[in-house]
Amino acid sequence: EYNYGVPPVTSNVIAWLSNQGNVLAGKPAVLMGAGGRMGTSRMQYQLRTMAVFLDLHVMNKPEVCINAFAGPVFDKEGSLVGKDELELVERATASFAAFARATLAGKAAGAAAP
Repeated sequence: EYNYGVPPVTSNVIAWLSNQGNVLAGKPAVLMGAGGRMGTSRMQYQLRTMAVFLDLHVMNKPEVCINAFAGPVFDKEGSLVGKDELELVERATASFAAFARATLAGKAAGAAAP
């Protein structure tokens, strides 16, 4: 999150990936973030609107918006150590794996249809 928005480096990567034909179209995606107060949720909202144009299939739940300043969430090296936060990320990761398989299977089935 950068000034309540998408960080410039993230925006540049998306521009590169969608500039010469959209290689992101039809791909599953998940949004997770950590920041101060509402920063990551605002950034994720902006990414969701970009995802519509990019034809990304974004998983809606569970949402992962971690308040990086709400206690011992990260250690000195920047690793996530908060128990509740780790459980949320693990649950979201498992959900995304299932979501991605279903999204890609549906895309393959649609491509095989006459």
